[in-house]
Amino acid sequence: MIPYGQYDTLAAHGHTHGHAHNQSYQSAHTQEQQEIPKYSRLLFKLPRVVPDQRSKFETEDLFKKHTREGEVRYTLHRDRPNHERQAKFQAGCRDGHTEISFSGSGLVVLLNWMTSNNSVDTKYPPSSYCDFNREQGKVHISSSFILNGVCVRWRGWLDLERLDGSGLLELDEALMLREEANLQKHLHLVHQRLKECEERYRTDADLQMKKLPGYL
Repeated sequence: MIPYGQYDTLAAHGHTHGHAHNQSYQSAHTQEQQEIPKYSRLLFKLPRVVPDQRSKFETEDLFKKHTREGEVRYTLHRDRPNHERQAKFQAGCRDGHTEISFSGSGLVVLLNWMTSNNSVDTKYPPSSYCDFNREQGKVHISSSFILNGVCVRWRGWLDLERLDGSGLLELDEALMLREEANLQKHLHLVHQRLKECEERYRTDADLQMKKLPGYL
């Protein structure tokens, strides 16, 4: 028989023992949670180009429409007077950029090029350039860019007063080869990272299985 006065002491002792057991369980459980491996997040850039650029350039309607020479127009600052648009167009060309639209389809493209020298050697022109000297009253432009995953070059001219002209799209072979090489490097890196992660996760999974109790 337990004296009445000792019930509180035993209860307090039992509560303290239970609390200590709970704390030790929580500590062990927290330590076990910390041992669980943290899986890294894989982030990869989307490729800039498609695997078979030439085939897409030759078969897709978008490119078929623009490989034939067609009318283009300067599209910026439409709310400004014509003389102000002319000045802004020429200033943009000298800074190395402009924006044009294809009248037949409505396609709008932003053109960029190097501006180190406005006088271009026509025998060995760079892939992207702007030339005010080839023909009076016109500016001849060649600009390479990536359109729908295909390396292309727009080549044509615009009238400095009317702000319209003519040009076409063609496949940029040199840029295509560079981008295809970059694509292969990127795919190799992706496969390598995936392989490393698979090996790491497989090792971590084996370690976790060894830690499970035998009755499981």
